[in-house]
Amino acid sequence: MGKRKSITTTFMIFIVLITVIPLTAISSMLFYQSKEVIKSQIFDHISAITLLKEHKMNLWISCCEHAVETLARFPEIRENMMKLLNNTDKEARAAILKHFNNMIGRDFTEIFIIDARTGEVLLSTDASQEGKIKSNRVYFVEGKMHTMVTPVYHSISHGVPTMLVATPIYNCSGAGGVTGVLVGRLNLTRINDIMKEPSGLGHTGETYLVNAYHFFITDPRYQPGSALRKTVFSEGVREALTKRTSGVGLYENYKNIPVIGAYRYIPSINACIISEIAQEEAFSCIDMLGLYAFSTCFAILLFSLSLGFVFMQRFTRPLKQLSEGAVRVGRGDLDFHMDIKRDDEIGTLVSCFNNMVRDLKRSRDELEEYSRTLERKVEEKVKELEETQRRMSNSERLAALGRLSSSIAHEINNPLGGIKNCLFIIEKFVSEEGKKYLKLAENEIERISTIIRRLSDIYRPTADVKMPVNVNILLEDVVELLEKEMREKGIEVRCDFDETPNILASAGKLKQVFLNIILNAIDAMPNGGKLEIKTFADDCNVVVEISDTGIGIPEENIGRIFEPFFTTKEKGSGLGLSVSYGIIHEHDGDIRVSSKVGK
Repeated sequence: MGKRKSITTTFMIFIVLITVIPLTAISSMLFYQSKEVIKSQIFDHISAITLLKEHKMNLWISCCEHAVETLARFPEIRENMMKLLNNTDKEARAAILKHFNNMIGRDFTEIFIIDARTGEVLLSTDASQEGKIKSNRVYFVEGKMHTMVTPVYHSISHGVPTMLVATPIYNCSGAGGVTGVLVGRLNLTRINDIMKEPSGLGHTGETYLVNAYHFFITDPRYQPGSALRKTVFSEGVREALTKRTSGVGLYENYKNIPVIGAYRYIPSINACIISEIAQEEAFSCIDMLGLYAFSTCFAILLFSLSLGFVFMQRFTRPLKQLSEGAVRVGRGDLDFHMDIKRDDEIGTLVSCFNNMVRDLKRSRDELEEYSRTLERKVEEKVKELEETQRRMSNSERLAALGRLSSSIAHEINNPLGGIKNCLFIIEKFVSEEGKKYLKLAENEIERISTIIRRLSDIYRPTADVKMPVNVNILLEDVVELLEKEMREKGIEVRCDFDETPNILASAGKLKQVFLNIILNAIDAMPNGGKLEIKTFADDCNVVVEISDTGIGIPEENIGRIFEPFFTTKEKGSGLGLSVSYGIIHEHDGDIRVSSKVGK
């Protein structure tokens, strides 16, 4: 038998085959497709910029042609031209120069008139050019027939690159004869400005013109002062001038830097326009895309390996769990369960093992349930007995206190009445200062009487008549009574009253109970808080829940709060809740408390 492969090895090979290899192939394909799309967009962008620059330049040249043609057709120019041909008329000369000088500046550097008969420069904004013969110049020969624009050439007389617009000047007699040629020397700085305008070619982009002899017409960005002084033979220039075509390509520019170049041949000036951007800058987004693709594949590879490790643990863990489970079950741990669902032999083994443990646990749980049920019932009975004992104890204490208070109330009240009468008589014979102390004595005697009266009411049969009352209405009355006090102490009240049936009760006694409890809640929130009162029906009973966010009751005091005279307040009598307890039980009800310190 050959050596068996481990589950881990098999699974990891499977993960690599179905995840990493296809993902790498797909990522590579998407990368190259995206690269071609981005390259195409870059080519389209640089071609559009080249076309835009060409359009701006042609538009400027057309405007200059139109300006020269308009000037040549101006009647005053034609009339004064006739005067210049006949004699030297200074006024005619000044009038023409006035019009010429108005055009000198942004678009023209010189404007002059050539005599159509002799080729002599009759008048120029550059006086040094007057009298020179231009009869053999192309712009003179063609300018007598129609408007024309010369290609850019190096002017020997001016020593700078030059481009001229020439148009015929017709006489004003109506015969249609040509009297001269009006020539405008274009300001090539404007073309330079158009080529250098920002156009979205980035930090390394530039646009320039090259004439038919491969000389720069405009200064390139990285070689200023090269116009008509230096040549360029890059692939883009050769394609445009040799084939007289337009296109986009990848090649090295005049600085031997790899660029993306767009070239267009311009037949009107026998030159080409070139727009270029360094490949490093243009393709930087493609490089970032490649880095992102590589990073993504690497991240997915790590994720796949991590996922494979997790799944490896899933395959190897059951065997380890079975071994550990057998040991634990042997020690009595019948809660052990393997949550593994598989369709192979390990899955079958796990299922059988779980069934065995479940059967053992069921038998043990049945015995434990019998024991817990018995304990629970005993505990419930003990709690019921304790509660009954507590209620009986409270009732017996209240009954004893009621009987005791009833028996001594008469004995105390009679002496108190005598003392009050004596104080009344003494008041007539003492000074104002003495009367103040007599008033204090009367108040304390009245307080003693109130305590005796409340003691008598704890368990004394009431004479109040019970009649149907609505608990919600009673609570609303009590809340309204205490609303001002609670508002002053910063206590927010929230009432949530459900619809409840009427109950047979003493409205006054129940109001006393609600008043006692809410006052205790107010005292428990000296810095403000929230008081919530809820009512709802529970079968035939009405339940009232009063909760607050006060300081709470310590656990050791909860069982004593209904005892007479038990209080934690400095000025409390400790009878409010005792009286409330008696009233509620008088109405066959129950009163309970639940609290924690700070809640």
